[in-house]
Amino acid sequence: MAKTKELSKDTRNKIVDLHQAGKTESAIGQYCMPEEGVKLTPRAQLLSTSEVLTVAQLFVREGVEKIRLTGGEPLIRPDVLDIITELRKLEGLKTIAVTTNGMNLARLLPKLKDAGLDLLNISLDTLVPAKFEFIVRRKAPLPATGDNAGD
Repeated sequence: MAKTKELSKDTRNKIVDLHQAGKTESAIGQYCMPEEGVKLTPRAQLLSTSEVLTVAQLFVREGVEKIRLTGGEPLIRPDVLDIITELRKLEGLKTIAVTTNGMNLARLLPKLKDAGLDLLNISLDTLVPAKFEFIVRRKAPLPATGDNAGD
């Protein structure tokens, strides 16, 4: 029998702990991964696109008006644009937000807007490339240039 996790609302009718439902794990850094790495959850054990949308529909039906996609790193999910597009169709959902470390943001930003994203929170621990690489254990993305800054 599958384990279920009880989800609850806080005093502002906000769902607590929903972000763990669609969690991705391949953008892990110093905070939670030792240098030698960790065994990642198999993709088959993560929620599918339809499962994420079903959970969202249930919460919206109960009065939730804002859904934030977050941690791990939602922008590495290949279906993130599909999820946002479908969330936008939910009657009663007023706000769709994403919290990201910026991975894939330069490539996805226009598409995120077109899909219906309302809010974007970029969580950065540093703007110093060497420190960023140390923290996230991967190469820092290229900085914006005068040609693409502000796009």
